Amino acid sequence: MILRFTAFLSFLMVLSCGKPSSETMEKRWASTQEEIKEILVMYPSFRPVLEMTQQKAVSAWDIAQKESEPEKQVDMMMAAYDQLRQTYVEQLIDMPTKIDRLRDKITRSINTPDMNQFELNSLSTLRSEASYTITQVQSRLTNPQVRNEEEETLLLASLTNQIKDAQRGIEKLISSVKKRVRKEQKAEDDSKTSNTTDNSAPSSIKCSYCGSKNTSSKSTCSKCGAPLK
Repeated sequence: MILRFTAFLSFLMVLSCGKPSSETMEKRWASTQEEIKEILVMYPSFRPVLEMTQQKAVSAWDIAQKESEPEKQVDMMMAAYDQLRQTYVEQLIDMPTKIDRLRDKITRSINTPDMNQFELNSLSTLRSEASYTITQVQSRLTNPQVRNEEEETLLLASLTNQIKDAQRGIEKLISSVKKRVRKEQKAEDDSKTSNTTDNSAPSSIKCSYCGSKNTSSKSTCSKCGAPLK
């Protein structure tokens, strides 16, 4: 009874510290294992390095499962999970989504309104470069030629940066187009406002006696009082 009460108190401490529960960690673990299975179907050449990572993580996970103290068990489960979902594993899992986003950016960018010829030519070049980037990235993913986790981390970081650079290039051009259009629209609106102000301004009559200017609605000079003709 005392042991059960102690275990319950430890469990409450885990919750109060903001840590995930063991049930949450088990769900995360199972979800990541499924994601790794799916990614290995897409990129089987990564299997040797990924399996080494999995083996070390699974060993740590099995030890955590045998821990009786809830708080310590969660800490050990989190450590095993971090071993499984290393940076390169995270990047590899996210790679298909990143490639799809770049493809979508290439497709949608052609619908950017109000582009001049120079901007259209620039966009055409950027779209071609982005498409080539996707081809190169997929080629490296098919044949990564990596031997360990460190090499895999460096490769995936490089591929991720290539995708980001291609996407930023298109986004930067679209942003400059929108900025130019806003600037031109503002200049046009200011011009219309200026013309309206000029047209609505009352005409003036110069006094033939003192030379003062008076509005056309006046019948006598506001300065000298002479009649205005």
